Amino acid sequence: MALKKCKECGGKISSKAEYCPHCGAKNRRKGIGPW
Repeated sequence: MALKKCKECGGKISSKAEYCPHCGAKNRRKGIGPW
């Protein structure tokens, strides 16, 4: 699990989290979802 910066608020978010715990923005995860 890596931490990355949220594109909306700049807070730290897990690369596996679906939403940012700070602002609730959807986290775009690579390799997940419809191709």
